[in-house]
Amino acid sequence: MCYAFINLACFLHSILGAPNWRPRFKCYHWTLSLLGTLLCLFIMFSTHWIYALIVTLLCGMIYKYVSWKGDKKEWGDGMTGLILSTAQFSLSKLDDKQPHPKNWRPQLLLIANLPLAENWRQNETTRKLLSLASQLKKGRGLTIAVALHKGQSTNKNAKIIAAQMKKELLEEMTNAKVHGFCSSLIYEADQLEGALSTLIQSCGIGPLRPNTLLIPYPEELHAESVYWHFLHRLQHGAMQDMCLLVLKGIPYFPENEYRMAGNIDMWWILHDGGLLLLISFLLKQHKVWRNCHLRIFVVVGHDDNKSQLRHDMEKFLYEMRINANLYACF
Repeated sequence: MCYAFINLACFLHSILGAPNWRPRFKCYHWTLSLLGTLLCLFIMFSTHWIYALIVTLLCGMIYKYVSWKGDKKEWGDGMTGLILSTAQFSLSKLDDKQPHPKNWRPQLLLIANLPLAENWRQNETTRKLLSLASQLKKGRGLTIAVALHKGQSTNKNAKIIAAQMKKELLEEMTNAKVHGFCSSLIYEADQLEGALSTLIQSCGIGPLRPNTLLIPYPEELHAESVYWHFLHRLQHGAMQDMCLLVLKGIPYFPENEYRMAGNIDMWWILHDGGLLLLISFLLKQHKVWRNCHLRIFVVVGHDDNKSQLRHDMEKFLYEMRINANLYACF
């Protein structure tokens, strides 16, 4: 088993082209490592397959324990290189064009208000935004959370604070069971709008770019500075053709520990219903909203054929395999 894993490690490093893989043996070729691995496994299972299977399972358990313990390994990790190469290959094969509407899924960019320890209300806002992102996880989309910190990017203390903010945000994501990535962004006092614009434009890689901007609705919108700051966020997202998901009524939004009962009301106005219907459906898949009923209110004009419109909407919901109660409103 020891020789098998040594040959397997050499084989992985060779085919992945790891820069730290520099064998001294001049006649080495990756086929020799592969042949050695297969030969060791053949001898093991041909000698006594039961013992070989037990030893293989024990080695797998030891590997998972070492990975879970998280100690830094001075000898490197061949599986990490394999995962990185697989991810890079998969991304290069994906098309960077607009996905088909049936394959579209919300990939969230969440802008958090941190540091969390300074203001409990901001802490609540970030926690509720992460709860919403977690409740949309049935969409299997990407989630990127970014914490903003005002300071000088060349200042060492600002970098330390930004690193601490990233750590706190990662803890909040873990508590909310949000699987994604987090980062922190340092901006100067007079460069917030430029930093947000650059963040929204450059966030993501290839097809894994956020297509939905998740932000909170300000509680004090009457303040001019807050109003323009909120408006600029919406403009930056709209200019990048992102969907805008604004969470209002933050104190009343349920976290993942609650179980709601009642109705999820969705208002279909003009051409905005597709995204709202998908968000409502994804929410209903989560355990928080599973016991709620979905109601769709369609706004129609006085000149529209109400019965025909209702028939078309019922047919559309049937084709989309979504169970909901439909209401037409003038």
